[in-house]
Amino acid sequence: RDYFENFATKPRTKGTLAVKRCVLRRLLRLLRDQLGREPLLRDFTPPRVRRGMRNRTDKGLSACTANLLRKEAVALANWLTAESRCNLSDFSRRVERFNEAEDRRKVRRSLTTDELARLLAVGETNGRGLWYSLAYWAGLRRGEIGRVTWGDVDFASGTLTIRNVKAGRRDQLPLRPELLDQLLAARPLLTPRALSTSRIFATPV
Repeated sequence: RDYFENFATKPRTKGTLAVKRCVLRRLLRLLRDQLGREPLLRDFTPPRVRRGMRNRTDKGLSACTANLLRKEAVALANWLTAESRCNLSDFSRRVERFNEAEDRRKVRRSLTTDELARLLAVGETNGRGLWYSLAYWAGLRRGEIGRVTWGDVDFASGTLTIRNVKAGRRDQLPLRPELLDQLLAARPLLTPRALSTSRIFATPV
């Protein structure tokens, strides 16, 4: 409880706190199942955590989820060590990561021509056609699409400038003819100065 309360004192989103709480509960359940009782601080040891995680993966838990539990266990061990509650400085080394490459549950693939056509058709019906096109043809993430301005689109050269604020760089992406045509059709009648700072999507989709 002290660990979670300490974590929650710093600025966190509700989603982050909910995930943290959920993973901590799963970690406690993992120890409780081994012990047959509520775990104590002295029960939180690398061998027990490792054994519990291995038992779960043998029963179908994915390596990705097991590594999420491991990550939380390491964070808790580091906090306990920093707070002088116990010495678990070698916890990370003694609880190995699971190999996610050998445990792929889903294989990503590209959309088929028919699937893409149906996706874009639905997008047009819902007024999201251009949004979906930027995501698919330009490979932009949701946050990047929301930040794109008309000034980032160079219709003459057929390119789109993406500003990565965190990395402090700019990337220029070539635009496919289909996407360029959609952007031309959607461009509002504004002065060049107003266009340069006007976002393509005023509100997130």
